[in-house]
Amino acid sequence: MNKFVRGTFVSFFCLGFSVLLGCGGSQFTGSLTGRDGGDGTGPQPAKGQAQVTSLSPSTIAAAAPSFTLTVTGLNFVPTTTVMWDTTPLTTTYVSSTVLQAQVPTALLGIPGSTESITPSPVGTFNYGVNFAITAPQLDGNKSFTVSKSAVQANDMVWSPSDSRFYLAVSSRDTSKPNTVTSLDPQSGLFGSSIPTGSNPAKLAISADGAYLYASLNDSSAVQRYTLPALQSDITIPLGVGSSPNYFASDLQVQPTNSHALAVARMASNTNYPDQGDVVIYDDTTPRAQTTSSPTNLKINELLWNTNGQNLYGITSIAAINLYIMSVDSTGLQIKTSPGITASLNGGLHFDSPTGYIYSDDGIVLDPQNAGLVANFPLGALQSGLNSGSLMIPDSKLNTAYFLGRTIDGPGPGNYVIEAFDLTHFNLLGTASIPNVSGTPYRFVRWGSNGLAFLTTDSNGTGAAGGVYLVSGDFVTSPAP
Repeated sequence: MNKFVRGTFVSFFCLGFSVLLGCGGSQFTGSLTGRDGGDGTGPQPAKGQAQVTSLSPSTIAAAAPSFTLTVTGLNFVPTTTVMWDTTPLTTTYVSSTVLQAQVPTALLGIPGSTESITPSPVGTFNYGVNFAITAPQLDGNKSFTVSKSAVQANDMVWSPSDSRFYLAVSSRDTSKPNTVTSLDPQSGLFGSSIPTGSNPAKLAISADGAYLYASLNDSSAVQRYTLPALQSDITIPLGVGSSPNYFASDLQVQPTNSHALAVARMASNTNYPDQGDVVIYDDTTPRAQTTSSPTNLKINELLWNTNGQNLYGITSIAAINLYIMSVDSTGLQIKTSPGITASLNGGLHFDSPTGYIYSDDGIVLDPQNAGLVANFPLGALQSGLNSGSLMIPDSKLNTAYFLGRTIDGPGPGNYVIEAFDLTHFNLLGTASIPNVSGTPYRFVRWGSNGLAFLTTDSNGTGAAGGVYLVSGDFVTSPAP
């Protein structure tokens, strides 16, 4: 049985023999007085039953490399096998009191797991010892700075061409409500700003930096702005759906054409929309061929491949699925729907050199067959459906950055950034970000050595949201 206690993931060890049964029955851990006979004060082992009395090491950090575990106990025989919950380990018999077992990295789970596994029986009681998997030390390159620019915003994008962030400032903001506003990360000061009407939502920027697109859900439209002047250009009406007007669940500019915009339209601004489709707009004109989705096809996130010929659509509203759409001058059509072999949570990111899709919760997916490529071992981050981790890949630095709540942090505002090798998936370093106000929503790479994340008051607690700017050597050289 696995248990999570105060930031520690505890695995119980039991012993099996040449015929390995499931480790059912009662589990006893702790000290026994008078083992192999006892004094009658606790559960007593059968005479000659194998028992574990101690482990070396008795604890290790999550995502650590494979290691040799020395198991000390009583009544071992050459056929005794060490069990990690229900998993038999490769075991070497040393003596009747010592075994050595090989523990692979794959078994060093993420702290905070709620998984429960029943050990297999070797007797009336299984005499095991606890083994703790803890969060790794925060031991990356500590040369970085953190600053905050306070704002209540719904989205944020980075413009490399003019070195500015652009924010969809919400109606809750007290100084710049219902605007698109720029932010200079070097000074932390807000710059040009333009009114949008009520509550701008999603943002998308063209690859050439010429245009910024903002979805205006209350107006059932997308507004385009010219950059860097930040002036209104055109308004793209999204039309009327079956239940109120369409809104943009996601929007992405075609990488090779700044005038072509893919929009995932939904017909109800709720968590479970009634109907939707995906449309390609050339300026304000929709292309004729759309997905024209039925009720069960609710694509709510889009990703382009690098050449702009394929568009990936993810639906995570009901059953998670991946759709690969081919794009031409007439519009788009579903080319394949291979299904997804892994559960995805959070946002998705495409990396052109690897050709893989990366999810915010650490899953790496091959979009050609929806097969699972790898899973980043997020050892210091809280896990689970509502953990809220965010991710961004950087192929130039061959680094994947993850942001999430610390598993061992004393409060909800303590976060950590974990940096991984993008292609080998091993941990490079970590950086602690304490006292974060609000819930991180968007995570962005900027400049030569910068990361930024936007926090919002998604829970209505009155938390002061803002843009947190992280910069320094940790970003470019996260290893200690």
